[in-house]
Amino acid sequence: MSVLRVLLADDQPLVRSGLRGLLERDGDITVVAEAPDGAEALRLARQTRPDVARLDIRMPHLDGLAVTRSRPTRAHKPCPRVGRDNRQPVTGGRT
Repeated sequence: MSVLRVLLADDQPLVRSGLRGLLERDGDITVVAEAPDGAEALRLARQTRPDVARLDIRMPHLDGLAVTRSRPTRAHKPCPRVGRDNRQPVTGGRT
């Protein structure tokens, strides 16, 4: 089984630290990078190419939504998304 590689982006260090501890507890997830703002998250996503990015919606410089809209180049693998609309779960790849 391969390890899931995660990027954490949140402007609160305590939140990042707590999430890292929870995610890495069982060993099947590793945090490959942490970012205190959206601009750094975008730079680190391009550098580390994580499988999943956990982005805070409200961060300095770029918020999590802006980082999502500024996806890394096509050379990067697609990132699955999971969300929810008002009626049913929505899942899918790149849009």
